[in-house]
Amino acid sequence: MNTKELQENIIHKIRRTNDDELLNNLNQLLSNEDDQKTNKLSEFEKNMLLERKADYLAERTIPNELQSNLYSKILSVTDEHQLSDLITAIDQSDSTIYYTSDEQKAKIKEGQEQIAKGNYFTNEQVEKEIDGWLSK
Repeated sequence: MNTKELQENIIHKIRRTNDDELLNNLNQLLSNEDDQKTNKLSEFEKNMLLERKADYLAERTIPNELQSNLYSKILSVTDEHQLSDLITAIDQSDSTIYYTSDEQKAKIKEGQEQIAKGNYFTNEQVEKEIDGWLSK
């Protein structure tokens, strides 16, 4: 992939994520080096970045501030190795995250306590009971 394709791939992945921890980690990875690089860009390059950022933001209804900030930083990175490393970091953390309500957390805790007290049935016990119901 060329630089532009890598940048677009990363931005696409950022658009899809709701993982604030991942976004903050990416922001930290890009902050040290890229804040200095962005300041060294010519006015023309800065304007080009703003236009490309606007194009990406137009496709998203409400970008959060962190994502908007990351778009600019990613678009200013031209090192393909660094962009590939960012894609790897995103892909490694791109796992399904389940969010639970307080009620669900309470039920999980209740179940764990029941297991700790030995108040549970084994799979074999349940299958035997079901077989008994079905044979009636």
